[in-house]
Amino acid sequence: MSTRKFSGVSPSQLDAMGCRQQWKWGYPEGYRPKKAAIPLELGDGIHQALEHHYEGNRTGTVDYFENWSYNRINQLGIEADEKFIAAMELGRMMLEEYVAEYENKDNFEVIATEKTIRHKLPTPTGGRSKYSLTARLDGLVRMLDTGKIFSLEHKTYARLDTRSMEMNHQFTAQIWLGKYMAEALGLEEHVQGVIYNGLRKQAPGPRVKAPLFHREFLYRTESEIAAMLHRAYWACREFSKKSLAIYPQPNPIRCSMCDFREVCLEKQRGGDWEFLLEENFTRRDSGEDCDATTQTKN
Repeated sequence: MSTRKFSGVSPSQLDAMGCRQQWKWGYPEGYRPKKAAIPLELGDGIHQALEHHYEGNRTGTVDYFENWSYNRINQLGIEADEKFIAAMELGRMMLEEYVAEYENKDNFEVIATEKTIRHKLPTPTGGRSKYSLTARLDGLVRMLDTGKIFSLEHKTYARLDTRSMEMNHQFTAQIWLGKYMAEALGLEEHVQGVIYNGLRKQAPGPRVKAPLFHREFLYRTESEIAAMLHRAYWACREFSKKSLAIYPQPNPIRCSMCDFREVCLEKQRGGDWEFLLEENFTRRDSGEDCDATTQTKN
């Protein structure tokens, strides 16, 4: 079975490396579930609508999402069950409230919207490695009060856990890669941090007490960035080996959220796991972990 040439990692791939079997199926072999995952679909639609919003089309944000939902439901056909349709209706209500909440209240100007950036990882001695780190930035914005630049990150959540933000290397990667995105735009400035722009998966109503939105400024020290880059480099060194041993690494929390859970269990039982894999998953076209990347100058 052919696999993709290993050239680097993304934050999501670093997460997947916590289980070598999950990583192999999901990244080198490129398997993705055929059945739409409702939380991912909702998050994708919200992201696209907010990109449209911050490109300057703020009066058509909800209409954009509704058109996206309609087209996605038609694409899925019978897979778009009642739960999926209900999720799309929830997304519409979330965006209606978002537009009303932040209309004329954003304390920043948008420099650029969504782009995926790739840059070579440094070696431990400060040289340039052959491996890249890739991450998507939802946008770059400049604060109106300070003039400083931040990465804007849209998130949907069911339950807010601010404690996890400090350990999330996605935000660390965005800060490091943000400076190269700024350079590509002709800006000689560092990205100061990430603005977490969260939308709660909750329809508004008189009984709803918890906030529907959460914005928070997230920062990283140079030491934290260096630690993430060090970890990414050595993960690349390890996982690029042709002799890399592949085996499942069970963990109650990770396994409960893994797309490959049933396939992996069937493989460990000695059953026909290959049939399950081919029946329930499709393979992405050959390519990198993230599409439409901007390769920065090294």
